Amino acid sequence: MMTMRRLCWLWIALLLLGTVAHAWDFDEEVYICGTLGMSMAELQSAGITLVSHISHTREWMAEAARYGIRGMPYVSLYKVYDASAPGADRQHPFWSAVEITGHPEWVYIGANGQKARPFNNEFYPKVNWQSCTNTAGLAEAYARGVAGVIRNGAGGVFIDNVLPAKVCHGPQFGVHQHLYPDKDNIHSFKIALGQVQETLKGFGPNTVMMLNVGDWTPWQEFGDCMMLESFIYNIDVRPGPGGWVGNEIIRVKTWPKILATLKATADHVAGKGNIVTLEYLPEDPEAAFYTYACAKLGDYHWSPGGRVWRDVARALYRCRLQTAKGPLLESQGIYFRHYAGGMVAVNSTGAAVSARLPAPPDCASLADVWDRQVLPVRDGHLDARLPADAGRIYIEPTRLAVGLLREASVSLRTAQEKSVTPNRPPDPGFERACAAAELALRASPDAMATAVATLLRALDAGLQGPSQGAGTRLATGPQIAPKEALDLLKAEHLPSALRLTVESDRVVL
Repeated sequence: MMTMRRLCWLWIALLLLGTVAHAWDFDEEVYICGTLGMSMAELQSAGITLVSHISHTREWMAEAARYGIRGMPYVSLYKVYDASAPGADRQHPFWSAVEITGHPEWVYIGANGQKARPFNNEFYPKVNWQSCTNTAGLAEAYARGVAGVIRNGAGGVFIDNVLPAKVCHGPQFGVHQHLYPDKDNIHSFKIALGQVQETLKGFGPNTVMMLNVGDWTPWQEFGDCMMLESFIYNIDVRPGPGGWVGNEIIRVKTWPKILATLKATADHVAGKGNIVTLEYLPEDPEAAFYTYACAKLGDYHWSPGGRVWRDVARALYRCRLQTAKGPLLESQGIYFRHYAGGMVAVNSTGAAVSARLPAPPDCASLADVWDRQVLPVRDGHLDARLPADAGRIYIEPTRLAVGLLREASVSLRTAQEKSVTPNRPPDPGFERACAAAELALRASPDAMATAVATLLRALDAGLQGPSQGAGTRLATGPQIAPKEALDLLKAEHLPSALRLTVESDRVVL
């Protein structure tokens, strides 16, 4: 049997080999909707490669590229732009291309003969109107706008609101004429999407087009990935000043509806179609684990909304469960699915369940990401216990350990950055220790463990003020989640080959 050290070397070698050139596949990407307030270093620590809902500027794209991250600015073919409205951004490459000052015919006309705001919401920001894609020149304008975004260095675009109104009443009221008089807005919207897709892919096959859809079935031929927004959780909002008001988190799908969607999309995903779920989550980490596990049951990608704890998000992203290695299975009310080096499980019952589940091949043990306990695999099976209506993720212990060490390193770096003031420049000794830790991670998790201990000592030595220890310092302030820091280095959370001991905020090798 391989030793833990040999497994560590093998895992890192495979990780490095993954950089060999080959045909691009969206499944290789790790996506998040917005940054959740994380720094580039934190996003990189989580392994994230694609971020939407970010700045369109060249400066943002260049900084992200330093961390191996590509940006996907927000655009929408459901909307056109009024640059004369307060707050308009006349420099935006997309919105300036679909500006209506010279093209009032691009605005959608409702059944009452009036121009319509998006979602027919009178409070919606005044820069936007609903679009009529069945008018001359608008599809081409969308394509030009998207090209402008990509020329700024973006890796793709996030196309929101793929839910056009079926009928525009412009001709009925003599407001404008339609390009396709015998066709509805769904037809013309698809033509516009096709032109945008052709333009995007002209910049390279790995230029990403993600669609936020309602009903996913009509749009399968477009883009690289479809988003199912509010798959399980949503924010209960209503029209109000500023656009929408309300912040109550509600659950919108029970297990039967979740399972029905997983089954309905199975053929699409099996045919290399990609789906990502976006969840507006309550603060309970159990909700994040549940929604992540449900997404992975469908072989989907996953992204949290803005309320999830960032350390929880990074822990889930670092599991790197990218492509399922088997079908959706069920035993005793627990639904589960295998991935390379891990598996997910969801308890669909209303009570805690213990079950003996088939484990992924060649796994001698699996770590529960929830509590970081290492569970043995006996006779090819894992003895799992799940609370009622809960989701769990199990991965190889080495992968968990490397992720925890990476989290510790980025937390230390973030803490150091927070300590910098005009009168206190960055400590060069800490910078050298950070660089050594990053190099060590690429070489060996054992070396990384030693390097993290060195980082803690360097941080304590470099920070001024009351002597509190690195652990206390790391756990303060909104930029670093409480309960992390030294918890990441506690011995019971790491395989024996990687263990450190923490005593009174000090790391003992």
